[in-house]
Amino acid sequence: MADVGSHHFMKSSSKSDRVLVPQPSQDPHDPLNWNQFWKMSAMTISTLTSFSQGIGPLALAPMFPQLMEAFHSDLAGVVQFTGVCILVLGFSNFFWIPIQTTYGRRPILIFSTLICMISNIWRAMATSYGSYMGACVLNGFGAGPAEVCQFITFGESVLML
Repeated sequence: MADVGSHHFMKSSSKSDRVLVPQPSQDPHDPLNWNQFWKMSAMTISTLTSFSQGIGPLALAPMFPQLMEAFHSDLAGVVQFTGVCILVLGFSNFFWIPIQTTYGRRPILIFSTLICMISNIWRAMATSYGSYMGACVLNGFGAGPAEVCQFITFGESVLML
């Protein structure tokens, strides 16, 4: 293989003549060196985490009649629970992605799952509209990494099977 520009092709995967960029290190903990079982396990866990964090903001719609009755609110007020949660979820990635780049995906996913769990307990215990809205904001903030981490994990795992 010839070098192209600034890319130096050193070695290829043992399964084919593909050139792996970036090159796998000698570290057995490098995801590029994992066997297929570990790669599939990482994908499964990231999918389950993404699903469990992402379901919180979206699971409110079937409960709108009960929420309207519990908080003496109209439909527009109750729909704001989902809207605010999704809005915070989207903007929270401006916070989560730099932290994830610095500390890694695993601790961020664990911490964000803990935030989602606390917000779900808070939502279950909320007795006022404002308290429930605060729990929805916290849930949106905690669910942010679920929107990004799964795609990165898939990119590292599936594409290198």
